[in-house]
Amino acid sequence: LSSTPGVYNGPTDEGQFIRCGKDGVCSISPFASMAEAAWWTLTTVTTVGYGDIVPMTVAGKVVGTMAIMYGTILLGLPIGIIGSQFSNEFTRTLNSSRMRKELVRHREELAEIKHAR
Repeated sequence: LSSTPGVYNGPTDEGQFIRCGKDGVCSISPFASMAEAAWWTLTTVTTVGYGDIVPMTVAGKVVGTMAIMYGTILLGLPIGIIGSQFSNEFTRTLNSSRMRKELVRHREELAEIKHAR
């Protein structure tokens, strides 16, 4: 399909969605439904696949969904734990640095008091 951009972007009478690019070329969308587009997005984002090959059977979709959930949990959980521990360690390091500076300042004050007597 070829047309000027923006001439028609929407579903046809057969239910196919036409999309036109900036280069003026229009084509039928590879996604027949929002569910297919969502599946492609999830498989691509969770690195289960590129979304170019999708399961057709219910069993295949269940296995794919389980792989997506497993991948999300496998990546998401450790990242949250590592981030939390990093934050705790960073706070501990800042507090330790402040305490050292305070200790040095107190020692200098005590030294000045001793020299003043």
